[in-house]
Amino acid sequence: MTALVQAHDLAKTFDVSAPWLNRVLERKPRTLLHAVDGVSFEIEKAKPWPWLASRAAARAPWPACWWGCTSRRGAA
Repeated sequence: MTALVQAHDLAKTFDVSAPWLNRVLERKPRTLLHAVDGVSFEIEKAKPWPWLASRAAARAPWPACWWGCTSRRGAA
């Protein structure tokens, strides 16, 4: 199968320091939070599950509009 989304070697860092003026007055350095570093993943393209859509549409009327099915009363 083909990958729908691929990401390689992701990294995310957040600045969780006090405001700039507080840091200057208190002579404190910036504080960084390293959330992830070197994360890679792939999301594969999945096959549709038509049986799931039909079962959900039978339980609630609103999904019928989203999936293009007819409503319970037979009106499109």
